[in-house]
Amino acid sequence: MCIRDRCSGSACPKAGARGRIRESIVFDGIDDSISIANNPALTTQSYSFEAWVRPQAIKQAIQPIFGRANSDGSNRTQLLGIEPGSLKLTMEACGTSMLSERALNQDQWNHVVLTQGPNGMRLYMNGTLDKEASTSQCSDTGAMFL
Repeated sequence: MCIRDRCSGSACPKAGARGRIRESIVFDGIDDSISIANNPALTTQSYSFEAWVRPQAIKQAIQPIFGRANSDGSNRTQLLGIEPGSLKLTMEACGTSMLSERALNQDQWNHVVLTQGPNGMRLYMNGTLDKEASTSQCSDTGAMFL
């Protein structure tokens, strides 16, 4: 399977920064993103998304980590991001939203796993289940973004 990702100009994140394990990508929290074109092999009915994140500041706008939407940002069906004004995680999947119980550790690497499937949505932070919710199954044709 070939997956092509893209970004352009100043919206491209910086690569090669020291990460938790090897190297990382640094997003500026404003407009950096990577878009992964829609691919039928990348179903969003059942999935796990895993990332190491290191928030450096509390921002007043949402800081997306992962999501799926049309190219213009409309019809967003999945989102994992840092809630505005805090370091808690906000999740949306198929019409269900939830906010993490705990906050991420600022200026430290945090391991985040989001799962979505027939048994609902689960969020794990640093190896511990933080929150879970029932969700309906849905699918979409939008691009994924980081």
